[in-house]
Amino acid sequence: MEKNVETHSVDVFTSNGMVPTSKLDNHILLFDSHSGDNPLIPLSNNDAVKLYQMTIFFHEKGTATLNINGKDVEIKAGQVLATYEECIIAFKNASEDSQFFMFVIYPETVYDTFTDIHLNYNKSKFSYSYNIGDVSPEDMQYFKDMYNDIKTDLYRPEYKYQINYVRCFLNVIFVYLINKFFTNVDMQADPSSRQYDMFCKFMDALNKHADKERSVQFYAKLLGITSKYLSFVCLQYSQKNASSWIDEYVVTKARALQNVHHYSIKRISQELNFISPSSFTRFFKRVTGNPPTK
Repeated sequence: MEKNVETHSVDVFTSNGMVPTSKLDNHILLFDSHSGDNPLIPLSNNDAVKLYQMTIFFHEKGTATLNINGKDVEIKAGQVLATYEECIIAFKNASEDSQFFMFVIYPETVYDTFTDIHLNYNKSKFSYSYNIGDVSPEDMQYFKDMYNDIKTDLYRPEYKYQINYVRCFLNVIFVYLINKFFTNVDMQADPSSRQYDMFCKFMDALNKHADKERSVQFYAKLLGITSKYLSFVCLQYSQKNASSWIDEYVVTKARALQNVHHYSIKRISQELNFISPSSFTRFFKRVTGNPPTK
């Protein structure tokens, strides 16, 4: 599988005054509130952004609210939130007693860690998605200790092969998340096959063009295959055809524009290349069963 990263994506975690507690450049960033300050506060001053990293947010105490893909999500004490590539996120607020620790993991490190545990990082199961769930007090303390070990050891320049060291810990975290959230998902797809490579290229193309192009024919032509074969590939790896993937991406973008940026239906229809607001409304209702809220 090709490890393509969109170079135009904004690395919000290294801008706008945010300072990680520890990091390994282009591999992993660590953030926490253990010093008493919330390092994510600068995010609340910005519009929603599309993240290209995976984030794992362990919330120990208090509450925090984020807007993820246009939906407000509250994270309570004793929960973990995992967001995956392409999620559109805005940090809204946190209670004064909020306490957390957080891993921000870059795509190549995610792929390599999945390879370490002999599983396939299937973008169809992750892109534009997130999971949230309860963590036992014992597990929370276990992962906090692990976080502190990584944070401390990344400050030691004499340590060689730091990324290998970090991936050993990530192996444990990923296996935990997979068992918690993906027990019924097939993670064994062959990443070396031509069909899987084609599916990943389709997902990348959607990320770049779904705000303007909604036809299966466009993506098939872009990839140099037939529309029938593209839908076959999508069904093979995601149980959804190409048309369904396109519709879901467009709806996700529309919800983000409306709920996060507060665009009007007229402006959303323009941003997403519909011929009129009524055309957008019909599309949205066909896909979701409900018209967009005004």
